[in-house]
Amino acid sequence: MPLFSYRPPHKNKIGLTLSCVCLGIAAILIVSSSFLPQLRSVPQIIGFCFALVSILLITKFVLREFTYAIEEAADGYEFAIYEIQSKRRITVCRIGFSDITDMGDFAGSDAELRSSLGVEKSYSYYPDIAQKGKYYIKATINENDVLVIFAPNDELIETIKKCRRQQKSGDEEFFE
Repeated sequence: MPLFSYRPPHKNKIGLTLSCVCLGIAAILIVSSSFLPQLRSVPQIIGFCFALVSILLITKFVLREFTYAIEEAADGYEFAIYEIQSKRRITVCRIGFSDITDMGDFAGSDAELRSSLGVEKSYSYYPDIAQKGKYYIKATINENDVLVIFAPNDELIETIKKCRRQQKSGDEEFFE
């Protein structure tokens, strides 16, 4: 049972709009290929590529949702991220609070953050293409630095900070 959970809403429609545009371009190219008998396969291949991009955008940014949760574990608290697609719920991330070395908010690209923190691996779990209000957690897992990027609300951030303080102080009745 999670102490706290949050499901970020889709705030913009960029993923859906781009997907529809790619699907429209694919349809136009495939239909127009019937009018070009000499070059029929070229527009069909390009149209097929646009259809694949459309499907990728739909599955990555439209149909997929995340739930961020703080849960009790044997050695304290854990931060978990669940990916939800239709009725399927998969745990994609689980970090113990004792493994967290740094956290904070940022504006900019994920690559800029990764290079500024000196981390090779990063995982992005936010619902929109041009997400605003991104937050990161840097953790050391199996002697490797890992960066997890997500889109929390203020209450989740405060709960994470509260759990970290509680775990460091050892106060057992912190949430009662």
